[in-house]
Formats: sequence, C-alpha cells, structure tokens
Amino acid sequence: MKEQRRVETVESCTLAPTDVNFAAYWPEWLFLLISAGAPVIVHFVYHNASLFARSGALTVFFAAVAEFVTLNRANTKHLRNALRAKNGKQPRAFSAAARVTGYLSFLFGVCGTIVWAYGDLLYRM
Repeated sequence: MKEQRRVETVESCTLAPTDVNFAAYWPEWLFLLISAGAPVIVHFVYHNASLFARSGALTVFFAAVAEFVTLNRANTKHLRNALRAKNGKQPRAFSAAARVTGYLSFLFGVCGTIVWAYGDLLYRM
C-alpha cells in the first residue's frame, strides 16, 4: 500500500519594506574594504608581480567572509520571517544594504580570482 503524502501549499504574499541602514552592515563593509585594499596595498608597498597575484587570494578570502556574514544574517531573517508569517504578520523584504553587499561580495570575488590567476601578467602590462 502506497503512502500518500500531504502537500501543503503556501500562498504568495507581499513583503513589507525594510529600512535597514547601510551602517548596520559595517562588518561586511570592513571585510570588503580589506578585500579591495589588499592588491592595492601590495602593489604600492612591494612592487612585486608574484605577491600582487597572491594578493588576489586575500581578495577572494575576505569577499567570501563578507558574503558568509551576509548569509548568516539572511538565515536569521528567514527564520524571523517564518515566525512573522506563522503569527499572521507580513514578512519583511531584504534591505538594499543586504543586496548591495551581496553584489559587491560577488564582484570582489570575481575580481580577486582574476588577480589571483593572472595578477603577474596584469602587473607586467
């Protein structure tokens, strides 16, 4: 005899706007600043193509840390939104600060990968 699974449907709902200030994301911005600054500092301090290429690894690492912190916040937000929905309240949307942080983390990760892979060639141009 086959078991029948009960399927629950979730109605779509509109999300309440979120007005989180960009300053609330200061840890992510700090990691992104370090991420962007690593190749610049290495270039001006050491003037070495090999170290410049290796600084791309630092860029990728700190961009990943920034994204990890953002995803940790997103996980908490999802849990709170689930509780809001369960209690009949309107869930909240992601803030502009969270979206911008995610996009910049991705962009810095891609740029860091390019520097890491081709930094010595870029340095010689």
